[in-house]
Amino acid sequence: MGLDSMKIFDSVERYFKVSLSEDEVDSINTVGDIAEQVSKHIVFKPEGISKPEMMFGILKDYVPPEFGYPKEEFTLATVIKDFIPVKKAQLYWDKMAADFNIALPHLKPADVNTRINPANMLQGESLTDNTVFDLVCWILALNYEKLIIPTKLVSKTEVELVVIGIINEITGINVEDIALEYDILEDLGIR
Repeated sequence: MGLDSMKIFDSVERYFKVSLSEDEVDSINTVGDIAEQVSKHIVFKPEGISKPEMMFGILKDYVPPEFGYPKEEFTLATVIKDFIPVKKAQLYWDKMAADFNIALPHLKPADVNTRINPANMLQGESLTDNTVFDLVCWILALNYEKLIIPTKLVSKTEVELVVIGIINEITGINVEDIALEYDILEDLGIR
């Protein structure tokens, strides 16, 4: 185990106020494994509303009137570029971040340049090709300290988003490039 992985485990333990055993740490290979081991130490409060549900509700109240998108069509499966056109992407993105006082992932050139042909793009070259569900996850991961209270967790999903946020903070890997199934060493290069 390297310095970065030790920092991640230490930060996760401190945030959730848990202590992982040596055996639990040894069993961790993927991002999801970290959340799984931490979740074993948490008493969830399933009667509450999860942070992803809450954030989607906030976005559903905000996006349609703000960006002129039909509210009845705004779902977790809505593609971001359907309500944020390329010509106004940076303006809308910055407005959303300012209105909510949150961090958002940085838009990529394909998100803001109308001259880039979508047919020539590789996967991952555009954030706005993703869904509202992805946006909800990115918002929560990037702003976990503000938005996810470790003593009021409803589901393991919230733990997963905090873990992704911590990995982003420590390594600088973009939240949109961190998946639960990714191997910490092989896929993310974290030692």
